[in-house]
Amino acid sequence: MRRSEAQLPELFREMVFPVRCPMCEEILPPGRWTVCPDCRRKLDPAQGQVCLACGRVLENDHTPFCRDCAGGGHAFAANRSLYYYNRTVKQALYRFKYSNKRRYAKCFAAEADRLWGGWLRMHHPECIIPIPMYDKKVRLRGYNQAEVFAEALSERLCVPYNTNILLRIHETPALKKLNPEKRRQNLKNAFHIEKSALQWNTVLLVDDIYTTGATLDAAAACLLKAGVREVYCLTIAIGKAIS
Repeated sequence: MRRSEAQLPELFREMVFPVRCPMCEEILPPGRWTVCPDCRRKLDPAQGQVCLACGRVLENDHTPFCRDCAGGGHAFAANRSLYYYNRTVKQALYRFKYSNKRRYAKCFAAEADRLWGGWLRMHHPECIIPIPMYDKKVRLRGYNQAEVFAEALSERLCVPYNTNILLRIHETPALKKLNPEKRRQNLKNAFHIEKSALQWNTVLLVDDIYTTGATLDAAAACLLKAGVREVYCLTIAIGKAIS
């Protein structure tokens, strides 16, 4: 089958920079944006009987929510994640964030479509918005991994993405060692909407890791206040229950 001219630049790029599995860095066949079979067996997809709010697999399938979400309080409607945050995923995300492995985003977007494409399309998001980084951190790292993921997902789902509406106006300290309440306090007023009213009813908010949901909640609350009706979320990885 002849390739169209529009496909040639990407094919040439793949000859110079082969597609690699984001989990092990092994070279994949041209155009195969996915995870290799060996690594797929090491992954723990966050699917099955999941919490309707955060997307963690339920310990008790007689309830619709996990123990962390049973009390409610999330600003976002629901989150779904691709995998649990095990060692394999942790190493892949570290390279994605800190080693300029931006091309992993296409593989993660393909995996998102494979695992949650039906769920994503069912909610008809009108725009994909990445969790923004503080400007200083972006300058130091060179890019925002959530933005790169949003761009790849936009291309995959044919849904526009926007990086100019939701801004991070306050630098927050590292959150990974804080409990949920301190995370929420640190993220208070961290985000800002550039426009006073938004034209979208439904937005998909994306980030790399879901831990307590505090970051997604703060960003979603900001979007809802600006006029968005529903905010759904998608993350690459999710941690185990924190309670």
